[in-house]
Amino acid sequence: MTPQAAATPQTQAGKEAPWWEIAIIIALYLVIHFINSGLDQIYVLLVIIYLIIEGILRHHTWADNGFGLRSILPGLNKTWGWCLLVAFGTQAAFLLGGRFFLPEVFEYVIKRTPIDLTSLTPALFIGLAIATFEEEFLFRAVFQNRLGKWVPPAFAIGAISLVFAIAHYSSGSPLVVGVHLISVFVDSVIFGIIFQQSRNVFVSWIPHYVADIFATLMILALR
Repeated sequence: MTPQAAATPQTQAGKEAPWWEIAIIIALYLVIHFINSGLDQIYVLLVIIYLIIEGILRHHTWADNGFGLRSILPGLNKTWGWCLLVAFGTQAAFLLGGRFFLPEVFEYVIKRTPIDLTSLTPALFIGLAIATFEEEFLFRAVFQNRLGKWVPPAFAIGAISLVFAIAHYSSGSPLVVGVHLISVFVDSVIFGIIFQQSRNVFVSWIPHYVADIFATLMILALR
């Protein structure tokens, strides 16, 4: 295949961001997040502006970023097994294991949860919806989607899941923190697989949202 022929598909699909630009976007997120996690929403806004500008300059559509509404149902149908696993299976395994075998991990999860778990209110479910969508938007539609243009999908999923776990770090006992971050990493890998197979951020967001709701209900029941 000639260089000209190899370049044709890329031209038709739109020019891709260079790898260093992706690295800067991810590194900037980690810096902002650890300086003040309250600035995450500002970062999300900046990323949205970045995507709008990129769409104009590089001829990308929102569907290219994983926002295809028509592919939601086909994507869910294709990934339903993974969706059920991460929405219920891994949450139940981690929380039940923590509650009965590593109670310090269970208490650690409760203490680091940034939302009020004392009651089931509309604000709780709205907050979970916004938080989980922001995470899927950044980590799958932006980070994984772009890194996956330059590295094999498995590497992109693993690397972004590592970043996802790091972003969920908070101080504590090394054993407790380690067990928690492993669970976060595993969930992120599954979300990454769902996005990779569906190419739709809504498809990876739905099980993420359900997983957080289910985990919240389990925490309330097990406390």
